[in-house]
Amino acid sequence: MAKLIHKLALILVIFNLVGCNFIKTKHLDSPFKIVLSELTTDLEQRGTSQDQKRLERAQRIKDLKKAIVHKLNDRPDLTGQMSNDINETHNFVQANQFQLEKWLKEVKSLQEEMISLVQELGRESFKVDKKGQLINSKEDIAKNQVLIYFTLQYLREFNKKQLQIILPLTLGSMKKEFDKDQAIVDFRTEVLDLHLTMVGSIQVTDKDIETTLVTLKSLNNEGAISKRISKAIKKSLRSIKKREHKHRKGLFHTTDILSEEEKANFEKLKADYNKKIAGMSFLFDPANPDSVISKILVTISNLTWGLVNSVIGAGVVLTAAIVSPFTRYVDFPTIKLSASGQQLYVDVSGLTPVAGKMSLGIFELDNHGGYYFASGHEGGHAKQSALLGPLYLPVVVFSYIIQGHSGSFMETWADNWAVD
Repeated sequence: MAKLIHKLALILVIFNLVGCNFIKTKHLDSPFKIVLSELTTDLEQRGTSQDQKRLERAQRIKDLKKAIVHKLNDRPDLTGQMSNDINETHNFVQANQFQLEKWLKEVKSLQEEMISLVQELGRESFKVDKKGQLINSKEDIAKNQVLIYFTLQYLREFNKKQLQIILPLTLGSMKKEFDKDQAIVDFRTEVLDLHLTMVGSIQVTDKDIETTLVTLKSLNNEGAISKRISKAIKKSLRSIKKREHKHRKGLFHTTDILSEEEKANFEKLKADYNKKIAGMSFLFDPANPDSVISKILVTISNLTWGLVNSVIGAGVVLTAAIVSPFTRYVDFPTIKLSASGQQLYVDVSGLTPVAGKMSLGIFELDNHGGYYFASGHEGGHAKQSALLGPLYLPVVVFSYIIQGHSGSFMETWADNWAVD
């Protein structure tokens, strides 16, 4: 008992250091300042619309970074503590859950703006004229890629820090004895969803950074990147490597507070989530883009032949709207065009205990996945729904039964049909 409380107290210290600058980004700010200087010089010397737009986007990256750092350093001051005592932990959850959810949602919103910038920059690089020729030069494309690289590095840093903040809350709520307390179970579901989302985001950004570095290396070999920017990228990589080594050296085994059974369950949840995000990316991908006509036809089909799926989806949205005023775990659903442009994105976070996304006809239903997460994949499901109509859900269920979710032919099919 004493050992458990000691370890929980130790990791909760991370969260409660509200007055300290928990997150610092000087290792990225310094090289990014060089990039900003180069882009400012470009605008002064050439003054093209591309230069203007690129500098504005770079400034947005800087402003969003500053806002997220401030938000992460200005964490809510928690009252009470989590321990092995169910009543004490129940009181902790009741006292802190609302402000925690509000704070985390604000951070998430800012991070989604950064992901939107990654998409914008990628899309800009692939713009073509009426003859199908790229509008941007290799040098312009290289600078867009440099901005993508730094945005991804900032996102990775923020998710790592958020994970460090949320980890003690995740582990502290996972004791098997707490299964009998519904308030703690609900809290556990919320923080575990957030925890897995952050782990997934880190893995996605790691792959995207690797992809972007390969592109930058190729552009650098073609002489499209200035020496100053090339040195800035190398400087950032050295600083990151140094920080990573120092961080790993200072870690202790936080999962030791769990029993072997609880630890195995926690690792299984992470492994299952990792399978779901395999192949996901925040980068813009121009491969096999859907035409406007194709998207219109799929939407029409999901409102006729596939109407049953859209009606069920509307039922889920309506349920979230009805339930939301009576619980703080479910917000009133927000609706907008999905990132894939194929469906209506609806945030129904908290309505179900499983984090991720689900497609039902014209609806892309999100439970703590994030606006951009797997939107292309869900667009693939929208096409399946348009093609199969009322057979869509029975085929999905059948494929899960015989192959499991991660190995389902419907999931592979959706990946192949993903809307970019």
